[in-house]
Amino acid sequence: MKKIYMFCTQGASSSLIVKRMQEAANKLGLDYEITAAEYAQADYLLDENLDMILIAPQARIIHDAIAKKFPDIPVVNVDMMAYGMVNGEKIIKDVKKVFDEAGK
Repeated sequence: MKKIYMFCTQGASSSLIVKRMQEAANKLGLDYEITAAEYAQADYLLDENLDMILIAPQARIIHDAIAKKFPDIPVVNVDMMAYGMVNGEKIIKDVKKVFDEAGK
């Protein structure tokens, strides 16, 4: 199972996106566990076995700081249009592409 966290500014808006992403992953037969979190929680996740971190569009300013904290994990900005349209399937396909390109 691949563990994916999506960081946003307060964790609230990402909850619906994450729900749609999880539904899309399940539909595609992908073994992903996706969680929405407030970026302030990042320090608590340093010991977690994460496979990817997604950054919600409204939180892009934290991308570099998160990438420094998690240098061995892909940190990916979520497509703004897909996020705004709550298109979990598009986001999951983007996530899968990153994993495929990394050979994971």
